[in-house]
Amino acid sequence: MYFNHFNPLFPALHNATFRPTLDNGLLLLSVASVGCLFIGSQAAARQGKQIFVRVHKAILASVSEAT
Repeated sequence: MYFNHFNPLFPALHNATFRPTLDNGLLLLSVASVGCLFIGSQAAARQGKQIFVRVHKAILASVSEAT
């Protein structure tokens, strides 16, 4: 859903070369959370928001550990 609906509006990733790996797991979860918003159901939007919150907390925790 991300690459079909969001990426054409804001082309941040190149679909043909994006490969999910352990190194870009947070990016993959971010893509999934945005994609959930385009499914169209309230349950999917709720799940997308939960994924976003978890990714955000993980990033904040990793930043605070680094400082």
